[in-house]
Amino acid sequence: MTLNVRTLVLTLTLCTAFAGAAMADTEPLKTKHPLLVPHEKFSQDCGQCHTPKDWVTMRTDFHFDHKKETGYALNGAHAYAKCTQCHSDRGSVKVFAIRGCAGCHPDPHKSAQGPDCTRCHNEVTWSPSNMIAEHARTAFPLTGMHLSIECQQCHTRASASNFKGASVLCYSCHQADYARAANHVSFNYPKTCRNCHSTSSFGGAQFNHAFLSNVADCYTCHQANYPQGPFHVSFSYPHTCGDCHGTNTFLGARFTHSFLGGSPVCYTCHMPDYQRGPCHVSNSYSTICTNCHTGTSTWLGATPQVCP
Repeated sequence: MTLNVRTLVLTLTLCTAFAGAAMADTEPLKTKHPLLVPHEKFSQDCGQCHTPKDWVTMRTDFHFDHKKETGYALNGAHAYAKCTQCHSDRGSVKVFAIRGCAGCHPDPHKSAQGPDCTRCHNEVTWSPSNMIAEHARTAFPLTGMHLSIECQQCHTRASASNFKGASVLCYSCHQADYARAANHVSFNYPKTCRNCHSTSSFGGAQFNHAFLSNVADCYTCHQANYPQGPFHVSFSYPHTCGDCHGTNTFLGARFTHSFLGGSPVCYTCHMPDYQRGPCHVSNSYSTICTNCHTGTSTWLGATPQVCP
């Protein structure tokens, strides 16, 4: 009786060991991506896909026409993905395929950009494309130099995939440029940079005097221009440039003789006009122009009007 019990125990132990070994042989392989691809319809010739080395390494000449066999084409980078990256322990492929890209790829934008990843990404690379067209749909279309800068220069939370809330005000990015520019701080220029500047360059700004509020006379900015004008220094022209000049150009100044004060006679400025006048040189006309001409905007109408 004792022998029979021992034999029975030994027999049960051996059976349990063999059963465990058999179960281990039938368990799925433990890999990074558990092999859960159904094999029911596959050929029983494992060598068609696998190498004799192990059950993980696939044959180099292995080919599976995914579109033909499943109706779903693998394009771009998906054509090089491992089968187990989709056919894994996450459940039925059909379930998460319905979710589109989000079925495999967690949304780094936290739904802020919507569910359609193809608006910016393609299946070849995750690097975004068509961003210029996409940005044109926002309140700040990209033009000029803004086309070439990195997104994170304006979208400071881009590293966290958050592109919302970026300011559309020029000053929010260009505070340092504003502070460096001549007269901007001292004259309290408006911070709407686009009033004068374009997005192509800060140079060649289209300055608009209407934006100035607490500015002193023109001479404050135009000290270098003042001495370049004829007779401005020698005749002590007033520094209120706007009395004669417009704001678009210094040319075509509306000269007013009353500004001359104690200046010399007209001939000092108008010698070329005197020499061009009929009979002026030949008849030795007086160089006191006002004897015949008025101090208006034209030389016409002088008396006498013909040579004697």
